[in-house]
Formats: sequence, C-alpha cells, structure tokens
Amino acid sequence: MFAIVRTGGKQYRVAAGDKIAVEKLPGNAGDTVSLDDVLLAGDGGEVKDAKGLVVSAEIIAQERGEKVIVFKKRRRHNYRRKNGHRQQMTLLRITAVGILLGYWGLMTLVPVPDTGVAGRFVLDQPDQLLSAWLDRTILGTNHLWVGAKTWDPEGLLSTVPAVGTMLLGTFAGRWIARQERTLTDRLAGLFAVGALTMMLGLVWHWVFPINKSIWSSSYVLFTAGMGAVSLATCMWIIDVMQVRRWTFPFVVYGTNPMLAFLGSGLMARMISSIWTWEASAGGRISAQGFVFNSLYASWLPPREASFAYALSFVALWFLMLWGAWKRRFVLKV
Repeated sequence: MFAIVRTGGKQYRVAAGDKIAVEKLPGNAGDTVSLDDVLLAGDGGEVKDAKGLVVSAEIIAQERGEKVIVFKKRRRHNYRRKNGHRQQMTLLRITAVGILLGYWGLMTLVPVPDTGVAGRFVLDQPDQLLSAWLDRTILGTNHLWVGAKTWDPEGLLSTVPAVGTMLLGTFAGRWIARQERTLTDRLAGLFAVGALTMMLGLVWHWVFPINKSIWSSSYVLFTAGMGAVSLATCMWIIDVMQVRRWTFPFVVYGTNPMLAFLGSGLMARMISSIWTWEASAGGRISAQGFVFNSLYASWLPPREASFAYALSFVALWFLMLWGAWKRRFVLKV
C-alpha cells in the first residue's frame, strides 16, 4: 500500500519501509512522527479513500541537505556575490501506512471469493472471513489450527495487524527511553496515550469488534492501550514511588523468562499427553487429568477447579524458578 503525503510544502510518494528526506520536523532520532496530510492512497493500481489515513514514520536523523550555491552579479557595477545554503532536513523511515485501516477495509469490505459475501456481514463467523479463505487456499486445511481446521487465528492476513501491535510496542519503548524528559513526564504521556488508544479501540469496536481470533484492528488498539496504561502504572509505582517489595515474584519470573516459557510448555505437554496410563474405568487417563480430578474437581465447581489448578501450576514454577534464581542460573538462547 502506498500514500501521497504533503509536508513542508512538498509531496512525497511513500510506502512502508521507504526512507525520505523532508524539511526539518521537530524531534530527535528514534522519535515517531505522524504525517496526517495524506492526499491520496492506493494499493497496486487501485486508488483508495485517504480520509482518516495517517502515515507513521520514525526519525532516523536530523541532517543538512546538499549545499546550494547562489551567485549574484550586476552588470557594470563590479558586483559579484557567492553564497551557499544547506537546508535543514529530517531523514524519515516510513513505518506504517494505515496498517489497521487497511486490514479493516480488507476484512469488512472485500467479498470472500468462495461465498461472495463481504466480511462485515459475517464478523461473528471466523471461518467465513477473507483471512480464513486465504489460509485455506494457500496453506491448506492440514496446516491450520487443529481446534478449527477451517481458519487460523495466527494466519497469513492476521499477521498484518500483528505487525501493528509490534510497532505500537516499539513506539512505547522508544518513548520511555527518551532521556531529555523526566521519567514522570514520560510516564504521564504514556498513560495518556494508552488511555486514548483504549477509547479509540472501544469506539472502533462498534463497527469492527474486539476479537483476538481474527486480531481485529480494534483489538490491537485496545490491548496496546491497556498495555501502555499498565506499564505506566507499574513504572510509576516501582520507579517513582519506590514501592518494590511486591515485585519479587515478577523479578524471579522475569530473570528467567526462557526457562519459564520453554519449561512450563514442555511440562504441560508431558503431563497431558505423554504421561498416561490405563484408568480403572477403562480408557486412558493423563497425569494432568488424574491430578485435576483428584485434587480440584472432586470438591470444586469446574470453573473454580480450573482456576485453582492454574494457580498451582504457576506457584510450582515459581518455586523452581526461585531455586534457579538463588543459584544464579539463567537459560539464554
């Protein structure tokens, strides 16, 4: 997707990944700027409505352009002047051209080839959406999510808004890393932008529902905003107010994230599908099923039993990670 943007009295054709030099914009290297004066947008040979489209860019550097020589001469007056000028320029890298808007348009306006129905009429049926058709066509049903077989929540088209999630996280990290502002100002800005992003996600929810299964654009905004608000709140409590005693369990987990992720996943797979034996009532039972039925489901309702089992699993891994933390063992890849 490309766009025609106007800045500094000039027009530029841009696409994601392009680098352009424009007349000086305020900001430092690493900052994110938005170019909202979009004159035209398109995808391939098709022109799209640019209303509401915003182009995001990252400042690479503040530089000076090539020197321009200005020579003045007056006949019969022996007047000659030679001056040089180097325009202040900002070098930008285009990071996104309406990623979320483009995904919204594809998922709601484009008819699905095998049904001819636009996605906005079947948003509650993930297997009838354009993303599901694309995954079935390119990947085949044997390579889709085993729980559905007709659509995949982590498919090809849903990677587009996932990139938007990644970019929003990158922008938040760069904002926090800016040293020319006080930490309190940075956290206040992060909290305000996060709250605004959450509200935008809730408003968008009315036309493009918040749905993780299709990684909807409203889901991206709402979860990114929620993450920004949570991060700003935690950093304010920990780094500004210096209230840190309650963070010890998170320090233990955060010190060894790879061991926690890989180890817990491997253990879950082993106790649910590998460690199994013949049950007295016939059939086979896994170690997970035996522990769950014996210690939790025997006296708790199903939902509370599942919650208690999950808490026990987290507590067990905390104890193992605590042992690794005390011995300064960290798994690195």
